[in-house]
Amino acid sequence: MKQLKLVILLLVTVVFFMSGYAMANKEVSNPEAKTKTKMQSKQITAAEINLPTEIRMALIKEMVKLETDMQELLSCLAKGQSKQAEETAMSIYQSFIMKQELSKKQLEKLPKLLPKDFVQLDRNFHKNAKQLAEAAGQNNFESAMNIYNQMTSACVTCHKNFAAKRFSGLAVQSN
Repeated sequence: MKQLKLVILLLVTVVFFMSGYAMANKEVSNPEAKTKTKMQSKQITAAEINLPTEIRMALIKEMVKLETDMQELLSCLAKGQSKQAEETAMSIYQSFIMKQELSKKQLEKLPKLLPKDFVQLDRNFHKNAKQLAEAAGQNNFESAMNIYNQMTSACVTCHKNFAAKRFSGLAVQSN
């Protein structure tokens, strides 16, 4: 029964990431596309955050990399590949695409442009990746999967709160 639950969880997670990956690729391939959104039940969306194009593209590039790593991580966990899972989780923890892509001046502006809740979700996500790497390194797959679920939940929360237009299926219904 425990294995069945794990298989179902893995399938749901793969489907979630594949749909997000398709959406992200559309946006990355057309960086000139302008995003116009309406305020949706007090949610902040990516357009309302109003990131300059270069910063927005670097953020999307990092999200696509994280998505790829999360898919790889899921595969490693499902196969019991502790070393590969540990390495992939550390890759997520150490993801520095934004630092590599942006100038020093842009990086200094970044904290003022991003909502505090977004920054906190991001910090927790990367902290969880490090914890998952440690759990995988100890062959503690139950703990690693629990942490993976927390990370996936953080992805959903972030997409729902800060990218509602791109991930409209996650939008909160207003009364």
